[in-house]
This record gives sequence, structure tokens and C-alpha cells, in this order.
Amino acid sequence: MNIRIYNARILTMEEGRSLFEGELHVKGNRIAYVGPALLETETAWDREIDAEGNVIFQVELTAEPNNQIVIRTNKEVYAGPIDFISFNENI
Repeated sequence: MNIRIYNARILTMEEGRSLFEGELHVKGNRIAYVGPALLETETAWDREIDAEGNVIFQVELTAEPNNQIVIRTNKEVYAGPIDFISFNENI
């Protein structure tokens, strides 16, 4: 499953990098991109999620067969199967 989380404020552990506005891409069971918003991508997204400016500070993905995702924001923690988790109303 390909998921794009956009309109987020992102905090990484990268040395010298502060909080920034951008997006995060999950492709299959891996994080494929974390960075500034991209105007166009060639990816067909299964889900596109508007983070509404919330801070994403941790994302964990498990390997097959579980395909679980955990996303920690400044408001809540979301955890569940990557195919079924719903953020739109709560993030």
C-alpha cells in the first residue's frame, strides 16, 4: 500500500535539522521519502492523508507479514494495520 501524508510538520533525528513542513511517503512496508512537499510524483497513492499541520515525530513500520504502522504526532498515537488505519478525522 502506498500512503502519502502531507501538510505535516516533521521532526527527524537528523543532526542539524530542525522542525520543517513537508510530507512523508510510505511505499509497501518502508518509508520511501521524508522531506519538503513535492509538487508531483509518479506514484499512484492508495491513500493521501492531510496531517493538518500536526507534528509527526516518529514513524515505525513492521516487516511482513504484519504490515503494522505506528505514527506519533503531537496530538495522538496511531497504530494498526497499514491497510486499515484511519487518520483523516483524528490527526
